[in-house]
Formats: sequence, C-alpha cells, structure tokens
Amino acid sequence: MKKNKWWIGLIVLQVLVLLGIAASYYAADYYGKEIVLKTKPVDPSDVFYGDYVTLNYEINEVSSSLWNGKSIVDPTPVYAVLSPDNDGSYRVTKVAGDRPDVKGKQVYLKGKATPSMEGFLHLEYGLERYYVKDNTGKQLERPQREYKVTVKVASWGKGVIQRVQPLN
Repeated sequence: MKKNKWWIGLIVLQVLVLLGIAASYYAADYYGKEIVLKTKPVDPSDVFYGDYVTLNYEINEVSSSLWNGKSIVDPTPVYAVLSPDNDGSYRVTKVAGDRPDVKGKQVYLKGKATPSMEGFLHLEYGLERYYVKDNTGKQLERPQREYKVTVKVASWGKGVIQRVQPLN
C-alpha cells in the first residue's frame, strides 16, 4: 500500500510541475508589462518543430562593461535590466547576477550569459524562437528588414512574445 501512495504522489508532483510551468506563461501574459524590442529574423524552419523564426535581438549582444561580476566563462544565469530608449524600444542598461531592483519603466529579464567577442556578452532569454503558421516563416526572413517584437515581461523576469511586426 505504501508503494501505491509513493507512485500516486510522484504522478501528482509531475502534474503540478507541468501546471506550474503553464501557469507561469499565462501569468506573464496576463500580469506582464508590455515592452518593444528591435530584432532581425534569421532561420525560418525545422522539420520537427514546424515553421518558426529565430530572432536576433539587439539586447542579445551587450557590452561586458554592463556586467559587474567576475569574468564569465561558462553559461551563467543573469538578470538583464532593460530601460526604454528614446524611440520606445528597450535596451539593456545593466547585467546582474542577483535579482535587481527596477524603477519606473524599467523591467528585467532572466537569461543566460556566455562570452562573445572580446568585450561583449551574448545573452539568451528564451525569446529567440517565434513559431508562425506553416509556410509563413519565409515572409518574415527578408534580408536587412528589421522588426519590432512586443513582449510582455512579468515581475519575476519571464518574457512572452505577443507579436512581431515590421519596423516601418
């Protein structure tokens, strides 16, 4: 009888974890603050996942001077503080190892930092892949065309893409 309770508890735990993951996306979508990011799409298709566009944001490559911790060698969890620019899009103003305090219109995104070119860090936020309807990915992958991506950012640093639109 104890074995059955253990298995039932394990199954319930797995279901709760999956529900928690789904709930975090819906909560970010509902409670999140809407921001705009600039991007250029790259790579539109995958046999297993369908049609998608890989998005290369301006906030993916940042100066290592924005990081105040010890030198990053391996992928490291970080928090990127984003502030609005004059044109309404957001840019990274600080990269921290601990959850930062943000003020006014600032938000922060959780991400992973890896070293890039000399003097730069590459940050990934989990927003780099945007799934589209089948056979529409090529339309977004036009050379030298920039897009604005509307993202909702929750107070705990989770971002969810809302829409991708051409930047005029």
